[in-house]
Amino acid sequence: MNLDYTGRAWRVAPRIETLSRGNERIFFNPQNVNPAYFPMGGSEVIQILDKLKQNEPFFCPQENLCPWDLFDFFVRHHLIVEDGQEDCKTACCEACGPGRDLFRTELNVYLLLSQACNQACVYCLNGRETYHGPGDPMMSRETAFQAVETFASSLSPGGFLNMVFFGGEPLLNWPLAVEVMEHCENTLKAKFPEIHFHYHITTNLSILPDDFISRTKDYAMTVLVDVDGPEDIHNALRPLRGGGGSFAFTARHIEKVAGAGINVALRTTVVSRNQELMVETARVHKNLGGSACAYVPLNAVDSDGSVFERAMRPDPRIYAQGLREVYHSQIWPVENLFPFSEFSRRLVPGYRNSLNCGAPRGCTPVISVNGKIFSCIYLVNNPAYETGDILKNDFPRLDVLKKMAKIIDVDARPQCRECAYRYLCGGGCPVGYIGTEGNDLASGQVRAYTHKIACATAKTCLEELFWSLGTEAGLWALTDCNNSQNGRGLCL
Repeated sequence: MNLDYTGRAWRVAPRIETLSRGNERIFFNPQNVNPAYFPMGGSEVIQILDKLKQNEPFFCPQENLCPWDLFDFFVRHHLIVEDGQEDCKTACCEACGPGRDLFRTELNVYLLLSQACNQACVYCLNGRETYHGPGDPMMSRETAFQAVETFASSLSPGGFLNMVFFGGEPLLNWPLAVEVMEHCENTLKAKFPEIHFHYHITTNLSILPDDFISRTKDYAMTVLVDVDGPEDIHNALRPLRGGGGSFAFTARHIEKVAGAGINVALRTTVVSRNQELMVETARVHKNLGGSACAYVPLNAVDSDGSVFERAMRPDPRIYAQGLREVYHSQIWPVENLFPFSEFSRRLVPGYRNSLNCGAPRGCTPVISVNGKIFSCIYLVNNPAYETGDILKNDFPRLDVLKKMAKIIDVDARPQCRECAYRYLCGGGCPVGYIGTEGNDLASGQVRAYTHKIACATAKTCLEELFWSLGTEAGLWALTDCNNSQNGRGLCL
């Protein structure tokens, strides 16, 4: 008997979600998730909870109805809660709300070194009007240096400044990336000794500068490369700008970089053309020497607000099945398989995230070649989502962040607010919702796709992880509460 429970009024959680597989059951409280797995006896658990519910509030359940050890288990898994207890809001909820100062502790700063690209991807999310421009625009040294120093000075002591070299294709302006890293190491680390500097590049790697490997090693830069499937599929989706396939160049460079001992994570944009080849693509990633494998479904809208044809978008059901097949293939361990890796980090007691992305929190500023700051890599040069200007030193514009949060908050979004998974999901990548907000080109069908693809991602990953972890652990009690809940990871 736990004496802490006596003299207090209890009730069954207002909502308990159940997953069933034969005789197995997983139960969880959507308001405060700590799933409980029962390999058998799930029906009896439901009966016990139903009987307890008939006598609410209850103070000391009869031993013959609910033994104390089971009562304790129910409490720890939030299936039984104190009477009058309001919906759980963890410290994270209060810290992560719209306009909070998370941008003072960690920033993923995206420098658009080049808004030009040497590829002509058929699904490019960088719109011609908003991203590209005459003369293949490149970032200047002055803009890059000012951006880095501005954001370093905005962080609190102990903060993390993650510099992300992005494009377009950032390797078209590779010398500037080297200058930025040298400037951070040789000047800014001395000026801001309590700030941690890290470097990352997202590239198609169809070109390989002579000093790329040595510089990557010198500065411990992480690397993410897009490979969309086997050679014929990749070439069809990601041709070179001047014509011809890009796979042979990218594959050769990945093998060279990985062969030098550098981790190269590989990413696939899932579209209709490759949606049924996800397992095969996982093998391609492994055979190329990748260190991790990621799948990201196509957003329906590009940065111009133009809508991709239905024939280009993946079917959410086929995509979900592909995720399951890749997961069960065990080609990649969970920790190296996105999005499963992301959701596995969320499976801690009390995790609660109503905003899935760092953008409305100001954690992912994107610096365009002219020094304008935008909230997301997919919203560049969209004035509605401009969050500052390096020259004006006015980041962040909180009205923009709050506007974004209002659009994507799962507690406010009608499609999400009753979903049992919403605090583990966070609503998915918000770009689709933001891109369709007020967009006359976005039909009801497009909006439905945006929601369905987010649901397919979250529910597929979470349910597979629930069953795997439950089966491994028996009566499952999660214990690690010290987990990042801020959704500030690099955009894929």
